[in-house]
Amino acid sequence: FTFGILQAAFWMNAQNMAQAAASSAYSAAKAYNAGNSAGEAAASRIIATSSDLKGASVQINRGPTSVSVTVTGTTNSPIPGWGGPGVKATVSGPTERWVSP
Repeated sequence: FTFGILQAAFWMNAQNMAQAAASSAYSAAKAYNAGNSAGEAAASRIIATSSDLKGASVQINRGPTSVSVTVTGTTNSPIPGWGGPGVKATVSGPTERWVSP
């Protein structure tokens, strides 16, 4: 029972960090004339502060009118030898762009 509570806490924290990293990456990558590297750097700063989000990867798909960011990883586990459950967070939305009147 105790391991289940600990695992749930680890997972919730890792999921929140993945969501924060995806949101931060989206905010940076959607900016006018920004690129994927701006989003990756923003996500990396958030991921570096998390002790529960392990093996995180960031995937950014930027088109002319939209950006989608997905952060995946795993979480800690109180059970030795088990990598913990996976986490995934995706944020999508429009890019900032100049539109002629």
